[in-house]
Amino acid sequence: MVVLACLLALVMACTPKRAAGGKGLEQADTYVVVNNLQTEPFTIYATDGSRRDRLGSAPPLRKTRMLIPRTMIFPAVQIQFLAQPQGNAPAPVSERLAVSAGDEIGISIGP
Repeated sequence: MVVLACLLALVMACTPKRAAGGKGLEQADTYVVVNNLQTEPFTIYATDGSRRDRLGSAPPLRKTRMLIPRTMIFPAVQIQFLAQPQGNAPAPVSERLAVSAGDEIGISIGP
């Protein structure tokens, strides 16, 4: 039940937001902001369907901003985020999201 709630919160909270800045889209950094509402840490991965990159760790009860590698943004059209908890619990996965250079994606891992 908790995993289902986590997955639902993760999918519902995936909202792309254009980051402000003077860089062109090809050069702009792209981030995911993870709001971990759980009491355990999660390792965050991004996948474009052919590879999976570890972005970092999301500490419990905190927001963490992680850089998405530029090689994953171009030429990838859609990306999924995977939140792997410590232990053997299943990992919530977001829906596929269209991500462009300069975007800031927000995801939440909810209770």
